Amino acid sequence: KGLSFHCNSLSCPVCLNNTALREGEEIEKRMRSYQFLKEKQGLEPGDLGHWVISPPQDFTKAMIQDDHHYMMLRRHVTDSLQSIGCRAGFLIFHPWRQGPDMWRFSPHFHTVCYGYLDTDTFRSNNPDWIIKKVHADAKVESIGQTAAYLLTHCGLGLSERDIDDIDLDLAFLGYMLPGLNNKNDSSHGEL
Repeated sequence: KGLSFHCNSLSCPVCLNNTALREGEEIEKRMRSYQFLKEKQGLEPGDLGHWVISPPQDFTKAMIQDDHHYMMLRRHVTDSLQSIGCRAGFLIFHPWRQGPDMWRFSPHFHTVCYGYLDTDTFRSNNPDWIIKKVHADAKVESIGQTAAYLLTHCGLGLSERDIDDIDLDLAFLGYMLPGLNNKNDSSHGEL
């Protein structure tokens, strides 16, 4: 059986799907560990839901121009979610939305999390922001598959100088994914 070298990069068109699936499985293991530990303590982990958080677009476009402001935005989203009932989950940044005939720049965040979210409080604390549950009447069938799908088109970095000069440092975006956050790893370079 032939073996091929894989860079395990989310930016690689050859490795993207396998890497996303593998990382989705890791995310599911961590999420299920939280659920197991809460249930072992006799506590309810909370509902599992997939949410989209859309800050005001002009504000977000300004905030993602450098890593300091991006991290401030990400911290605000995380803190806001925790303050309204999010207990455990993951957060993925998407700079694009798919329109009817093409992708358009429209920065937003996705989270899959446990907890009972008070969206009214979120909206009152964050005027002009949108928070919406994805498939509100359905349960998340698979954390791993949902995470893998979200990773297939997540924001991997940003361009501060030139659109062709993109930093693929995933630690910068807050994804603590094993094997993908080492800036010195030679299998990860610039596009």
